[in-house]
Amino acid sequence: MQRNSKGQFIGGRRPEMKKGKNLSCKLCGKMVYVPKHRLKTFGYCSRKCSAKEAYKSRIYTSVSKEIREKISKTLVGKYRGKNSSRWNGGKTFHKDGYVYIYSPTHPYRDHHRYVFEHRLVIEKSLGRYLLPTEHIHHLNGDKKDNRIENLNIMNNSEHLRLHWEELDNSNFIHSKKTQFQKGHIPWNKL
Repeated sequence: MQRNSKGQFIGGRRPEMKKGKNLSCKLCGKMVYVPKHRLKTFGYCSRKCSAKEAYKSRIYTSVSKEIREKISKTLVGKYRGKNSSRWNGGKTFHKDGYVYIYSPTHPYRDHHRYVFEHRLVIEKSLGRYLLPTEHIHHLNGDKKDNRIENLNIMNNSEHLRLHWEELDNSNFIHSKKTQFQKGHIPWNKL
């Protein structure tokens, strides 16, 4: 240990005050000082050596590839759909309030195999699948009311125009980018 100009030791405690030991890494053999509180758990000089050893033990002690494939084939689909603990009859609700129906064979299903109920109702009445460009409008505004009398099929531009007109008749004033309630003045008009 070296001392600085004031006579103080540089680089931590004096060697005679250290209570740990110098031990060698189990993998690479590098000598490393180990503090007293880590003596019982010490094994490797770094995370790198620890990870290498863990990888080796995983390869040699794990299950064979054939057995892993056999296990995965037996579990495929076992807890999906009706076999799931969270199954509620194939009906769930979208975050925006629409009703979802489980339909694993539908060509326009989502990645969870669900389709909006209002689309299924219209498709059944038309006898064909709806295109992704066709939109359904709920006449009374209730997203859970999927009776055929309450649904209207339209393209995207018609649907947007209809909702824009509904906004014009409501309590909003429109500017090009921002909507303000009546009586509120935009910051740039003050």
